[in-house]
Amino acid sequence: MAFSGKFGEEKSTIAIDKLNVTACWSGFSKPRRENSATYSSPPGWVIVGHATHIHSSNNGWRSVSVLNQGTQYASKEDMRSAYHEAHDLAVSLKDRKAAANIKTEEASALKAYTEIANSGNSVVRAVVGAQPRGTAFIDTCRGWEEISVRVTERYVGTKESILEDLKSKYKLYK
Repeated sequence: MAFSGKFGEEKSTIAIDKLNVTACWSGFSKPRRENSATYSSPPGWVIVGHATHIHSSNNGWRSVSVLNQGTQYASKEDMRSAYHEAHDLAVSLKDRKAAANIKTEEASALKAYTEIANSGNSVVRAVVGAQPRGTAFIDTCRGWEEISVRVTERYVGTKESILEDLKSKYKLYK
């Protein structure tokens, strides 16, 4: 379940927990095995950092990538549009003070957004692999790998959440 946050708020999440693979001998062959997992940030959140914890490894390997794909968060244009809609609503309700404050707040929010959202990453993909070692007759050993991935995410919002926050803050309800 996605939850909203405050603009710029950070949270730490175990994105991928105990991803593992084990590779065993198969007759006279030693096949490679791989396993993968993907984590997507909830709407409005971007990944700004990650850390990989290796639980166990024997003749294995790992790869962790942070990508920008598919998750919804507010673009700079979405943020500008939300502020303009809130400003127009304040004007239509004849609340000059709220309209002026929204215009002032927009400039600082857009500057902060540029600093926060530059990473724009929203997906972590982890791959683990292993291969058995030794010879078919003596010293046959399994291979394995087990990792977890923790991400740090920052809230930049969605257009809808930004607009709702502004309506609530300035009591802009018809």
